[in-house]
Amino acid sequence: MDQRTFKSSYHKKLEISFIVILLIMISLFYFGNMKIRFQTKPQSLNSPIVTKVVVVPRTRQVLRKRLIKPVRPVIPVPADEPDLLEEVTIPEESVTIRLDNSKVSRGMAVPPRQILESIPQKPELVVKGSIELSIKIGADGHFKTYKILRDDTGCTECLQNILEALHKSRWTAALVNGQPIEYWLNKTYIFK
Repeated sequence: MDQRTFKSSYHKKLEISFIVILLIMISLFYFGNMKIRFQTKPQSLNSPIVTKVVVVPRTRQVLRKRLIKPVRPVIPVPADEPDLLEEVTIPEESVTIRLDNSKVSRGMAVPPRQILESIPQKPELVVKGSIELSIKIGADGHFKTYKILRDDTGCTECLQNILEALHKSRWTAALVNGQPIEYWLNKTYIFK
């Protein structure tokens, strides 16, 4: 038996088997449906409809703590050639800074950077608003004194909590020409 006759006989047998299966399926649906039709009794329209009422107990909704979404992993992708920016030199700027309203210093200035921040405690009362302070950072990086620029809360407890947090906070000292100096900086605390 060569390959051509094998393929043609295979296709003929496949077509015949599909036709037989199709006829069997049609006969099952047709004759099976007839038996069901004769076995079921039609309901009378005058018969009462019975329903059962189920009382569902009231449930209490509880808020769950938010689940922290996992951090997406960083997948390194090899680059053909990294994009490098051109080298740029930043010119030094001379800055005039007033120290204690009397001394004037000229030179390169580096402002203080906060290295430890203590967050103020929330007051017992519900308070909304903000407090903006101008705070003086000493040459040692500790909080020295303050001035109130704006207080929308009117809450003395909030101010006390902020001052306690400022005494626990630390900064790097501000520098002018490499020398540590005292520095005034503005900080806003918002209460919701």
